[in-house]
Amino acid sequence: MIEYIDPRTVKIIGLAKSGVGGEKDTAQKILRRLCNVNGLDYDELMSDEIDEVHIHDFIFGRINKNKQKLVAHIIMKFATTKNNPEVFEMRNRRGNFIGYCVKCTNAQYIETKYAIDLFLQAYNKELKRINEEVMIAFVNKHDLFRQYNLNAENPKKSKKHDMAKVARVTSLMSDMEDVSIHKAVGSGFKGTK
Repeated sequence: MIEYIDPRTVKIIGLAKSGVGGEKDTAQKILRRLCNVNGLDYDELMSDEIDEVHIHDFIFGRINKNKQKLVAHIIMKFATTKNNPEVFEMRNRRGNFIGYCVKCTNAQYIETKYAIDLFLQAYNKELKRINEEVMIAFVNKHDLFRQYNLNAENPKKSKKHDMAKVARVTSLMSDMEDVSIHKAVGSGFKGTK
């Protein structure tokens, strides 16, 4: 028997078992959907055998090293316990990363899968925002074709979101190195014949 179960998982299962009206229906729908997605038995989750520990695999397609580390952190937070603290990395015959393997309960497995999906979506969204801001900062720092006016004429009319973006871009610009460019073709250059 495991001493620790994530409180959110306990709440979802508790609502699915003994909730009132819409809460119970919604919790049951969430559990059924997560069970279908993850190939788990809904009836087993709803039974009192929820504390049984099984080996679960978290299989991924091709993900980069940063996302592998992020997923490992998420699994360590949501799927490990004092009794089962290990997370094992799985690799194929060629040595390429394919996923992680961990001993956890079915409820922890579902909660962890949900957390991985949620955090990876948020991570990808932040990466996209950061890449866009780095591009804007680089273009403005080196006086290339400007895509974003950092000197807003009416700061009162600008949205707070835009002003925060301007502040982040300005901060990025100050940390970037200057690139000096020299003419490749000029008056002093003579080609060979």
